[in-house]
Amino acid sequence: MAMLFSGDRESQSLSNAGKPSKVDFGFFVQKISNIIGEFELREFKTAHSLSHPFQSAQIVIENEVVGELFRVHPDVEDSYDLDITYMCELDFSKLPSGLKTAKNSSKYQASYRDLSLVMPKEMHYEKVKSVIEESSVEHLVRFYPVDKYSD
Repeated sequence: MAMLFSGDRESQSLSNAGKPSKVDFGFFVQKISNIIGEFELREFKTAHSLSHPFQSAQIVIENEVVGELFRVHPDVEDSYDLDITYMCELDFSKLPSGLKTAKNSSKYQASYRDLSLVMPKEMHYEKVKSVIEESSVEHLVRFYPVDKYSD
């Protein structure tokens, strides 16, 4: 199964002054998550020339790779006269199909916190993720990287 999103994030309206922003990697990932549920992304270099060399990732659910997600290479976008375009390919047979049940997580309002870390450039997110998971923070529901800064 493949999904594609190209161009503007939304229609022109008064709220965006008639200039909607373009789709980006984070927005596309959220849309895919809304469709297939929670997953994690792993750094991945695709073998085909359709994908952007620096904006691609494997989609992993329960430690099984179920597909890939990437921005279409700018040269391909130009040759087909496409706007910024993102694509997702999924192995439909590997997607979990069990019944989803709601669970109560807290009677209190959600609280979001940012944590900034200084770490070596060579260190990958997987290392940080494994340390956080091993620490077993009691009320931590989820965590994810937001940005990477380097001077």
